[in-house]
Amino acid sequence: MEDLQALNKRILTQMGAANVNLHSALSLLAVCVGKLKLSAEEISTTLAGLSTNHHENSLDVTSINKEYLSYARQTARDIINGYFDGLIILNIDLAQARVLARLSNQQISDLSRRWMGPVFDVSVAATRNVGPLHSKAVPHYSVAMLAAAA
Repeated sequence: MEDLQALNKRILTQMGAANVNLHSALSLLAVCVGKLKLSAEEISTTLAGLSTNHHENSLDVTSINKEYLSYARQTARDIINGYFDGLIILNIDLAQARVLARLSNQQISDLSRRWMGPVFDVSVAATRNVGPLHSKAVPHYSVAMLAAAA
């Protein structure tokens, strides 16, 4: 859970979607605020065509892509071994989990560096800017975030 909280915090900070309410709700959320853009087929075809792609991301985008994909690979390996709550945490399907679980470190590095931009989208609810919430409203905000991610 600590890895997920750190990843969420980094995604929100780096993608410019951070606000006070989100930071206070991160400890309550058991979902990743980033959603993988690629389908299972797109991951496979993209990896096959990376050698001809001459695009390279900036270091900060490459770094967050790598962190996200590494976390997703570990969670996908857990999914393959029967811990299906990872499907909800990452908001992915079983086909994506199978492909992610088989990624090597080199493939993660290549995909992180050469995919155009971030490999994930930030949840719409995370980009919503709302004013400070009453302390009793924070758990409800995190439930709304969870619902919006699904």
